[in-house]
Amino acid sequence: STHCISSAASDVYKRQGEAISVVIMLTASAAGYMSSMTIDGASVTPVWSGGIAPSEGGASGIDVYTLQVIKTANNTYTVLANSSNFA
Repeated sequence: STHCISSAASDVYKRQGEAISVVIMLTASAAGYMSSMTIDGASVTPVWSGGIAPSEGGASGIDVYTLQVIKTANNTYTVLANSSNFA
């Protein structure tokens, strides 16, 4: 699924090199997981911890995505991502 970080949130870090931490918690569903996102209208593919993007959500509990969003240029972002399941 795709998640969106709105301009209201990204206004916090307008200058290149600034970053924000974001935590997204979802009710676990094996069919649902985060694979991409949009920030200020720009599609961003996260760089995942361990080099492997999730291919499914947890079977139960809560899926937690921790994101470090770094502004690298005008309307350009690097997102460092990690996922965990708490069942």
